[in-house]
Order: sequence, then structure tokens, then C-alpha cells
Amino acid sequence: MDNYFLIARNRKDNTFTVLKLQEVWYLGREKGRPGVITRANDLEAIDLVTTRFGSEKEMAERMTMNGYIPDSNVDIFVASKREKDGKSYIRFEEVLYNRKADRTAALRRVAQTSLVSDFRDDGYDVNAIYDDVISHAYTIDDYLEMLLDGDMNVSRSFAEQLRGITSYSDIPYSLKEKAGFGVSDYRALRNIVESLNRFEGLSCSCRDDRFDKNKEFVEANLSDRMAIVPELSVQLDKDYVEGQLSLFSLLGEEEKRQVQEATQAIAEEEKLIPAKIKVDRSLDDASKRKEIYRVLRSLPRGVLYREKGSSEYKVNLDLFAHYPLDESETKKLTTYLTGNLPKFFAQYIRDYRLLCDANKDGFTPGSEIAEMQTDVEYDIKRIDGRFKSSKCLNMTYEWCMVMEGALARDKAVSEGAKVVTDTDDKAKTYGKK
Repeated sequence: MDNYFLIARNRKDNTFTVLKLQEVWYLGREKGRPGVITRANDLEAIDLVTTRFGSEKEMAERMTMNGYIPDSNVDIFVASKREKDGKSYIRFEEVLYNRKADRTAALRRVAQTSLVSDFRDDGYDVNAIYDDVISHAYTIDDYLEMLLDGDMNVSRSFAEQLRGITSYSDIPYSLKEKAGFGVSDYRALRNIVESLNRFEGLSCSCRDDRFDKNKEFVEANLSDRMAIVPELSVQLDKDYVEGQLSLFSLLGEEEKRQVQEATQAIAEEEKLIPAKIKVDRSLDDASKRKEIYRVLRSLPRGVLYREKGSSEYKVNLDLFAHYPLDESETKKLTTYLTGNLPKFFAQYIRDYRLLCDANKDGFTPGSEIAEMQTDVEYDIKRIDGRFKSSKCLNMTYEWCMVMEGALARDKAVSEGAKVVTDTDDKAKTYGKK
């Protein structure tokens, strides 16, 4: 998992403190180890601590009273460090507080589960959060507009799933059951909760006022946070040792500005993606087969589906809502899986995920796991049987590379990426490993 840091930035002098978490704060006294204190944490652990407080003010006053920070006039946020091409940049997340009890309780249960195992988006608590955001998006037009305009820290891919929601005659809670609906990781889900909390905290009844208040919220701390990016880059490094001399403390203001601008440039480069999906066709047959199974194990829920009453599996083209496939890509994805391969793929994806879940939960009997393993091996045998034909192998490999590339491209665009049509070598190349 990624490392996240809880930061308290003093609003008076713009100094900051990396707040350490005690394990017992988020695991409880029964599971948490006394005396275990960490600077870098999972996002779930941070949320489990901060959601014990009703507001930033309440948390800041408690930390001041207990001696963790010298002044309660602080901006508290979450930061993580990202690397690209040997350079680093900082990503910010807003803190979650206990604004609405039932929503917070649901998110906390998801966080507790996700902290010790992989995030899953099909549980009761996740669905309750989906119902919450669906209801808000349907009944409050400026909240929906903020999501679609990117004014909240919610992934564009999720926001686009709510476009057109007001055309329904009633609140469409069934949207969450649609193939491809939802999020794929904990961070994306908790940021949905943050957007709901933030919107409800914009204590104005006028629609225009809420837009202005949200803009004020975003801009209130951004410039000051950006000013400490160079220092954060050092202190959030995995090799950082507390008390070491920060090289940035020796830099002048102009040099600090240059470091900050470089960080911003790296973040902008993350928004460049190529329009064309490149496929490496030079691999030998064994490598192509290996790549096929790697892609199958990573495909999202609902990539292949059957319509009610039909035995035929189809590719879910609705997954590409943010950057539509071109004619060539559509043809490959809809025709390159021949015979029973769509069915075999769908069954392999299902059986493989069931096996992974059983191995992780720690409660499934060994005999059942063995049966699941047998099912997966049978699926592989059926798929491999089709690969006796070189043509079938090559077409299936092409299908997997195009599918993986198109999904990655669509996700990047949904998060604000810019598509480039030339051969800019700064752009990411999807579909090739």
C-alpha cells in the first residue's frame, strides 16, 4: 500500500508537523500494539483516527491540549509522495471527520476491512455510501455539477457515472448494480465521502453561494500548502530520518520556487497520455500467453457480461465512457475473442477472484480452497486448448493489450488527463509492458 502522512500546517507561520499515529488509535486496544507509533500510514488508518473527531477545530484543540502541536490554528490535511522519471511531487487529500454518524460508521467499517485485506466495492457499507451519493446527485443539482466540473476531489470516472442521473423519474438507487459502476480502491471511495461531508458543510441555502463557498474552501489553503512542497518532499521520503538537516532549509526563496514549479510540472506530466495504444508484437508465444493471464487477472468487474436470457458473453463497451474507442479498437475488442473464449474468460476471472478472496479471508476451509483451485486450473486448461492455434493466440493477445490500454487511457482521461496525438515521449504508453 502507499504511504500517507497526516500533516498539521500552522496557519500563522506556515511551518508544519508530521503527526504520528499510535497503532492503538486505529486498531483499538485489543488488536493495536502498545507503543507502536508511525509517521507513514495507510490512508485507512488515518481515516480511522480523524473520524473520531467532529471537526478540524475539535481535533486541533485536542492535539494542542495533549502537546502534539503548539497551536490549534492549523490546516490539517493528508499528503503522499509520488515519483515520476526520478522526480517527485506531492498529492493532497482532505481529512475526513465525523460529520454524519451513519455515513461515518459505514466508511469506518470499510476502512477497518480494507486495512487488513484488499478493498472490495460490493459490501453493504459501500453500497450505503453509493446510495448516499446517488441521492445527493439526483436531488441537489449544484452538488452534481460540482462533481462533473471536477470541483470536488472525486475521480472523474466516478463522477461521469452520475451524468444524466436527473433524467430518471425517481432516485435511481439501482445504478450501483450496473456493470462497471463504482470505484476500484479505498482512496476513491473515501474521497466520495469527503465530498458529501464538504458539501453539507457549505452552510448556505443559495446555490450560487455554495459554489463560491466551495471555491473559497479549495483556495483557502492551496497556495500555502504548495509553498511547503519542497520541505514535504524531503520529510515524506521513505529514507528520511527525523532530525536530519533538510537541504531545503539552506535554499533561498528563488530556489525554493524553482523546486515547487518543478513539482507542479511533474504533476502536469501525469496528465499526458497518448491517443494510440501501442502493442508489442515481438514477443514469443510463451510471453504472449503469460501477458494474457496477467491482464485477465487485472480486469475490472463487468468487463464481460451476458444479457438476461442469453448465453452469449459480450464486451461491456460502456466502460469506455470518457474516451471512446476508435473504429479499429472497437473491432478488435468485439471480434478478436472467438468461439467460447469470452465465456472461458468470464469464468476464469470469476473463479480466480473467488480463489483469491478465499485465500485472504482466513476462514475458508482448505477443502473448499482446493476445489476452487481445481476450477481455476480447469478454466486455464480450456483457455490453453484454444491456443493450439497460433492465430487464436495472437488475436487473443492483441485483444488483451487493447483492452488493458483502453481501460488505462479511459481512467486517465476521467481523472483529468490530456490526450496527445503525436509521439511525445513524455506521454505514457499503455498496453505495453
